[in-house]
Amino acid sequence: DVLEKLVTSSPSGEESDIWMRELVDMLAITAQTGAYPGAAERLSRLAASLQDNTASVTAYASFQSITTDYLVNQIASDDLASVQTTYLTALESFVQTFPTSPQAAEAWNQIALQKEFEDQDEKAASIYQKIVDEFPESPQAGIARGAVKRIESVGERIDLKGRSEEHT
Repeated sequence: DVLEKLVTSSPSGEESDIWMRELVDMLAITAQTGAYPGAAERLSRLAASLQDNTASVTAYASFQSITTDYLVNQIASDDLASVQTTYLTALESFVQTFPTSPQAAEAWNQIALQKEFEDQDEKAASIYQKIVDEFPESPQAGIARGAVKRIESVGERIDLKGRSEEHT
């Protein structure tokens, strides 16, 4: 409630966005830890109400809500296949709604991982390449580059390089 008051009393713009992200994070964390049983539902309502806010805050809240629902539902449900399907559907909707948001790179990464689990390696590689092409500076781009190489190198020799530390 204090964070909501800070959001509503802050001037619109960057300061309000910062407090809104704090509120979103608080709801996500308390839902995921079980510290606040109604937090996931409250976060979902909050994310749905943010259509008039900046796109970055709306995308952030929506992605956090999707991720939180997925984590909470994994614990609460006996039907994990249904939970997974709901999660992937939500992620696919997210990337359509917020295609250029920073969170879209992680959403695409999760979708690609699922395609791998479904033995759809070509589709997964295509999605990973999309991450590399559209989000080249994101942390997920490095993961995606490695995944593309791994998928395309089945049955081939891969030369690896790395650093090692000398132990004394």
